[in-house]
Amino acid sequence: MDKRPSLSKGFPIALQWALFFLLIFYFLGYSAIMSIGLAILGGSAIRLVVDWWLSKDEVIATPDPSVEPEPPPQPKMTVAARRRAAGEIRWQRTKTRKRRFTWPFKRGRRS
Repeated sequence: MDKRPSLSKGFPIALQWALFFLLIFYFLGYSAIMSIGLAILGGSAIRLVVDWWLSKDEVIATPDPSVEPEPPPQPKMTVAARRRAAGEIRWQRTKTRKRRFTWPFKRGRRS
């Protein structure tokens, strides 16, 4: 079995209309080259219309409004964020924007 993709359903109809356009334009007095070009354009347009007309619409499922969607998963906390949440901040900024280390084990000295 040969499983080549078949031609679209609009292809035979497009050929018929292209031949019709070719004859009409030729009898209207256009040159043969111009008639062929316009027939190709007309046949292509008819093929697009027929393929669109015969296409099947896909049904898009709408969500049920009574069911609440699940919340998105929360990102994992980094080590620094966990330390900040636990109050283990050791690095603090001073007024001059330099970082200074505060020693938690020396209570007599304040910074």
